[in-house]
Amino acid sequence: MHFTASLFLWSLAKSMILSNLQVSCLAVLKGTKVAIRFDKFEWIIHNKFGHVNEVYVSQSNGSDLLNVAITFNFNFIIQKLSFEIIKCKEHYIDCVNYRTLEIAQFCGNEKAILHFVKIGYINRELMCTIKKELYMMKNGTINIENVVGSFALSFDKWWEKSWKWKFNFFSHNDSFIMQSNGQLRYLLLRSQTSRYSR
Repeated sequence: MHFTASLFLWSLAKSMILSNLQVSCLAVLKGTKVAIRFDKFEWIIHNKFGHVNEVYVSQSNGSDLLNVAITFNFNFIIQKLSFEIIKCKEHYIDCVNYRTLEIAQFCGNEKAILHFVKIGYINRELMCTIKKELYMMKNGTINIENVVGSFALSFDKWWEKSWKWKFNFFSHNDSFIMQSNGQLRYLLLRSQTSRYSR
């Protein structure tokens, strides 16, 4: 597949502290916060469809937030989405496929994808019909509660694993539009007060 893509690689160790986690869903100790470390993050767009203006991570109130700006060259429809989640031991070794899914009819199923993220601001609704415009998303994070609950991770020590992902978006005739891929790992943080509380 030939595409000279707009590519942004973010490989600095960053963290996103998620608070108010439900212990029953996430299977972590009460008083524990989950920190996400992104060791790799890429966003690629086929230059026929558009380009990435910027991708960066900001911090606010102890959390890392994803910010993306993409300009598309013309109107089109996202027909299909495929994604793969890969589970690894520490340091991304001994990796195995955890889930591979394909949404062959993306239109009407957009909310299924948005179920796994939290977005602070977006300048236009994320739908399967893409306009020839600038799309901006600010202050995006992973919705860990929904990810863990939906992928049956509650009884697995998911925080001890490292993870890879790859999302591919396609237009008609399986034309590649864009891809998001990367690597992340989790840290569990106990507060000092909860450790010594009676």
